[in-house]
Amino acid sequence: MNGWKDFKTVDKTSVSHFADDNEVMEVVQSWLKAMPKSFFLEGIRKLVDRWTKCVVKQGDYVEITLQMTTR
Repeated sequence: MNGWKDFKTVDKTSVSHFADDNEVMEVVQSWLKAMPKSFFLEGIRKLVDRWTKCVVKQGDYVEITLQMTTR
């Protein structure tokens, strides 16, 4: 897995339908537990760069580029 990008990726070959909110929570919790500790550490480290950009721009809009991947 590639982190949040993979979580956001829509796999058109296996669209999931959930019976209720509890089922969604179970899937998300399982995904989070499966992620290595390095995933969370890398995300926290990226926050520093994002925070710095925001401070340099004095809170003005910061464009974020999302890369959508398909499988």
